[in-house]
Amino acid sequence: MNDWRATLTRPTLVISHGAVGRCLMGSVAGLGPRELVGLPTPQGAYCRLALGRIEWFDATTDGA
Repeated sequence: MNDWRATLTRPTLVISHGAVGRCLMGSVAGLGPRELVGLPTPQGAYCRLALGRIEWFDATTDGA
């Protein structure tokens, strides 16, 4: 996962199922396997991953 992330050179939209999303969130936030299991993956929401942070926002809001 980290090898793939290293190839990204600009903001990128990734669409996935919950398990892949949890792995990506864990990779960005530096979480371990036990922490990954409890991560939320709400339906109909977007997740912004940047600078080690996980931020969820609804598609109908501006993300603030």
